[in-house]
Amino acid sequence: MNRVLADPSDDTKGFFDPNTHENLTYLQLLERCVEDPETGLRLLPLTDKAAKGRELVYTDSEARDVFEKATVSAPFGKFQGKTVTIWEIINSEYFTAEQRRDLLRQFRTGRITVEKIIKIIITVVEEQEQKGQLCFEGLRSLVPAAELLESRVIDRELYLQLQQGERSVREVAEVDTVRRALRGANVIAGVWLEEAGQKLSIYDALKKDLLLSDVAVALLEAQAGTGHVIDPSTSARLTVDEAVRAGLVGPEFHEKLLSAEKAVTGYRDPYTGQSVSLFQALKKGLIPREQGLRLLDAQLSTGGVVDPSKSHRVPLDVACARGFLDEETSRALSAPRADAKAYCDPSTGEPVTYSELQQRCRPDQLTGLSLLPLSEKAARARQEELYSELQARETFEKTPVDVPVGGFKGRTVTVWELISSEYFTAEQRQELLRQFRTGKVTVEKVIKILITIVEEVETLRQERLSFSGLRAPVPASELLASRVLSRAQFEQLKDGKTTVKDLSELGSVRTLLQGSGCLAGIYLEDTKEKVSIYEAMRRGLLRPSTAALLLEAQAATGFLVDPVRNQRLYVHEAVKAGVVGPELHEQLLSAEKAVTGYRDPYSGSTISLFQAMQKGLVLRQHGIRLLEAQIATGWRHRPRAQPPRARGRGLPARLLQRGDEPHLGGPQRRHQGLLRPQYAREPHL
Repeated sequence: MNRVLADPSDDTKGFFDPNTHENLTYLQLLERCVEDPETGLRLLPLTDKAAKGRELVYTDSEARDVFEKATVSAPFGKFQGKTVTIWEIINSEYFTAEQRRDLLRQFRTGRITVEKIIKIIITVVEEQEQKGQLCFEGLRSLVPAAELLESRVIDRELYLQLQQGERSVREVAEVDTVRRALRGANVIAGVWLEEAGQKLSIYDALKKDLLLSDVAVALLEAQAGTGHVIDPSTSARLTVDEAVRAGLVGPEFHEKLLSAEKAVTGYRDPYTGQSVSLFQALKKGLIPREQGLRLLDAQLSTGGVVDPSKSHRVPLDVACARGFLDEETSRALSAPRADAKAYCDPSTGEPVTYSELQQRCRPDQLTGLSLLPLSEKAARARQEELYSELQARETFEKTPVDVPVGGFKGRTVTVWELISSEYFTAEQRQELLRQFRTGKVTVEKVIKILITIVEEVETLRQERLSFSGLRAPVPASELLASRVLSRAQFEQLKDGKTTVKDLSELGSVRTLLQGSGCLAGIYLEDTKEKVSIYEAMRRGLLRPSTAALLLEAQAATGFLVDPVRNQRLYVHEAVKAGVVGPELHEQLLSAEKAVTGYRDPYSGSTISLFQAMQKGLVLRQHGIRLLEAQIATGWRHRPRAQPPRARGRGLPARLLQRGDEPHLGGPQRRHQGLLRPQYAREPHL
């Protein structure tokens, strides 16, 4: 590429002089510019004659007439051995509408001649045929026939008919299996108001209060996640951006639908940079499980799972082979449990699959699109209150509930007593009443909500007894759940028989809260000097790669250590204090996430080092190294021997004596983590 740019041919000069109609490099254009005396900007002169030369040389009809008379013998493809007109070729499947318009425009303005057009179209046909690219219009890009063959959408016989010109792309695109793979089938495009005999878009039905918000969003996400947002009045199939610009959906749903659209375009794994499919994103935890399964249900119900890299749907067996689905998930989606049905019938309120919703649709007589029947009267009735406030209160006063924790533990109280207690705010009470009165929740659901809230409040109360952790306070209940504290210790703490300070001094508790001490620095025997890892590297006593690994281990086990001042610092603090240099800042921040947690950029949740490795967010080799450091400094406690000459001086127990790798000192020193000076500069370090 460097050679091409240094000495471009006429065909690869990417700019054009409007005065001379020459193809030029950008540098050549700059050399023809004049400098504006006021601003110093470079301006390209344009003469009146050149400006007038931009007028049309041919009319549209004249250009078409020329193209219908000029003939060409194509050496490849379905036109091989035939003499056809330019017009026939540029109207074939080898050219898009945009390419055709551009060739006409350039010819009409005199930019290119007929001879040049012939060269261009032969080149285009030749390139497509060499790649086997008789192309179909896919979900987002052109799909070569060879791709459809590989995906088993078409068979070998049909592919050969295409290659030999016996069938056209247009004909094959209308074959049912191909049409389903390229465009999908029976997507729910809108609703049909039975009383009014009127069709509405999903968003319009929502604005008219005929659909609940969560029902409408699920149906719109299904459209975006299967290909396009659909305007049932015009049959237009739009991307999410186009749909928002056109007012087909409101801007308040833009981000949600863009997320669903990635089921078609692919999800970007932010750490590997790769584009992954819907199912792969679901497995990596890049999208919520409920949303992922809902979109997979819609894709399978409308033609098959989408291969985002190939811009079309693939049969079930191909999807499983390519890792876009597995048999277990496929079975779960084909026969879901009642509580796993991810859509809602707006007419009845019952949970259904996307396929069941499709079966309740009716085809639009004009467009053939699937419309979901909806009774306006029934829809409005569903949103009206089922109970008055008095009726709701009476129901709550008669319904008993057993609370497993807190002040009501061991007692049977009514829902009204519980909802009126200190566990609930007035806003919570009013919201639960409203949802019950409108039929959105049953009394059984209210009981579950109440118990959950009480349990959460009690948990928060318990968490006031907190220990000092690596980055934040750690509730005693969390230490109990993690088996750091025994049940007996936890009860003693609750009863006031022991304190947080007393328990924090226990070796097992201190180790798991703060670690048992990482490799803190270097001890120089000759000078009886202790230095930090970074200082040792700076002096040339440690190779940079070795020092970086040791510093990463410090960051990943809690803190960077300044052994001279006996300080434990966050990475930011260590850089500010000069304990490490700024060139290591980003690298150590990354290692520090092993302590603070990795943020899953799609789900937004915080995950551990191992979970990040499982999701491919951390390189395996890097993750194993950090896990090893964590385990060595906290999962089990081992006594550490101090350097013999350091014992009387109170030096930290894990100062590594001058040198790099402990294993070079032999087994007699490995258990101490020590090195004699003569091992400090072994070449293979």
